[in-house]
Amino acid sequence: MKRNLFLVCGLIALLAVVAVFVPSAQAGTGPHCVSDPSAGAVGTVFNVECTGFTPDTHVWMYMVQPDGATESCAFINIGAEGRQNLCQYKTDETGSIAFSFDSSWDNHTKPAYGTWTVVVQQLGPGFTIVGQAQAGFNISGNPEGVSGAHLWMGADQYGKYEKFEINGHGFAPYEIVSLWLEFPNGDCSTFTQHMPPYFNEPTIAGSSVWRMWDVKADANGEFSTGDYFDSWFCEGKYHFVGRGNTSGNGGEAWATFVGNAVETNAKVWSDKDTYVAMGDSLTISGAGFGADEPVTCWLTNPQNSALEIYHIPEIKTNGSGQFSFSTWTGSFWPHPGYMFFSEGPIGEYAMTCRGNVSGATGIARFGVTGGNILDP
Repeated sequence: MKRNLFLVCGLIALLAVVAVFVPSAQAGTGPHCVSDPSAGAVGTVFNVECTGFTPDTHVWMYMVQPDGATESCAFINIGAEGRQNLCQYKTDETGSIAFSFDSSWDNHTKPAYGTWTVVVQQLGPGFTIVGQAQAGFNISGNPEGVSGAHLWMGADQYGKYEKFEINGHGFAPYEIVSLWLEFPNGDCSTFTQHMPPYFNEPTIAGSSVWRMWDVKADANGEFSTGDYFDSWFCEGKYHFVGRGNTSGNGGEAWATFVGNAVETNAKVWSDKDTYVAMGDSLTISGAGFGADEPVTCWLTNPQNSALEIYHIPEIKTNGSGQFSFSTWTGSFWPHPGYMFFSEGPIGEYAMTCRGNVSGATGIARFGVTGGNILDP
């Protein structure tokens, strides 16, 4: 299920994501960007025009998702130049640049609902920002409009790694039924998977809708199918939809995804209370675990999406039952000079660590804010 965007936009050499939240440039006082339209349903193409930059000069672009997570220029449509030059684009002879954001994405996922922001920056010596502007546009969901069939879940609530079941009837005999789901609150954010010391990798990209699969109805126009809720799914109430490709009949159902309760009996802490979303060094320490035992740790974001820390060599306690390891916020390869995705949504994170032999468990909680450790 995991949507891997690691290859999107390649390695961003000079770090286009200099800041997550930047002040909007005002018309007449410097660079200025405007989106047309400023709001629309999923599928709308938002055309952005920026003026006031230095003529014939390269600028950098990045996106800010509705929850504050930052990503590269992956979904900015400006031709082949961006991918060739790693999110670096060139203004024309008047200092202007125009591009578009197609919110239809593809047949499998749709962008998060809410306000997206495109940030354009002209950088000077020493990574100073000599010109910047941004444009925001709001993406809303489309009404499903399904009827004529019935969809229901095997249960009202599921936990992590628990198989969910979808059932349907009222479809045409033997027809293909397309299934998709909508994430809680219109968003399941980009989230960094940590694999130190080699690289950090983004796993989700601000998704509101995820196309699941097609299933074939039986002779009675019925079906039953299912899959597992992986740990990276954000928690909340999911909306499941099915539509027959021949009859057009459809139905919808809901189920809530919840996390597993964790009891603590050991101590885990972070070296700081707050980190910035890109390039910050994060050290986690623990005590009260078994001696010389491997430790499994996983990071949970504000949407309660969780991913395991894949650390090489493995995290292991010393003879006193203590351990410590370091990683970085944001997504990059192979070191923090090449980041293009932020840690994830802004808010409180939790690092949970459990001894593989003793079962001793502790949780460190800390905040993640917008920004980049290399900000001037």
